[in-house]
Formats: sequence, C-alpha cells, structure tokens
Amino acid sequence: MRMPDRSRRSPLRKSGLLWEDQPGRISTQVLQEFYVTVTQKLGKPLAKGKAREIVRDYAQWVATPTTPQTVIRASEISEGWRLSIWDSLILAAAEEQDCSTVLTEDLNSG
Repeated sequence: MRMPDRSRRSPLRKSGLLWEDQPGRISTQVLQEFYVTVTQKLGKPLAKGKAREIVRDYAQWVATPTTPQTVIRASEISEGWRLSIWDSLILAAAEEQDCSTVLTEDLNSG
C-alpha cells in the first residue's frame, strides 16, 4: 500500500500552483480583509505601502467586481447557510467566478 504524498494535497501547495498556473480567483472581500489584518491586527503590522504592493499582486486574480447583485446573493447565502455576510460575500464571488473549490482558513457562522 502506498501512502499519498501529503505535500501535493496541502492548501499551501495548492495556492502556489494556482499562482504559477494562473487559474486562481480571489474576491475583493478577501483583499480588504487581508489589508486590514496585516496593517492593523498583527503584533508587528506590515507597512501600508508593502500591504498595497501585495494587494496589487493579488488584484489580478479578481475576475469580477463586487456588485449589488453580489451583495444580494451573499445575503441569500448568509441567511440560508447561517454564515456571516463577510464569508458569504466570499462565497458569492466564488460562485460568480465559477470556482469549483474555495480555499479558506475558516468560515465563521454569524
């Protein structure tokens, strides 16, 4: 019996492959949360200019903007699945961009 190579299945490895192959997508909500977290919530925050550079790098993964329809769909997801509106915005954007997989550190109920 051969054990699977766990490094091939790790989320970090997957995200690296998404970056290299360019099929990845990201929502504006994720970019906003990232910026606030790294500039305000870390023990040693990133400089705002450095955080903007990172946001610019990942901005190419935003395929569709957040629209009023995105917010409406997010509210439906939030209500139906009892998720926070913020997590639901991420899922609504993923749905709009035809994503088959969502990589996340968590989905908080809200």
